[in-house]
Amino acid sequence: MHGWELGLVPVRYYQVLNALLDTERALAHDPVTVNRLRRVRERRRTEREE
Repeated sequence: MHGWELGLVPVRYYQVLNALLDTERALAHDPVTVNRLRRVRERRRTEREE
């Protein structure tokens, strides 16, 4: 599902997604996807800091 399907602009979609990635409920629901997205997020943060 994408943000526009939820009626969200892209910035808001990614804000919500990032907040969800930090919840135990999301991790319990789909640990593989949540951990993959957490790694992607961390890699992008590290790249921006360099």
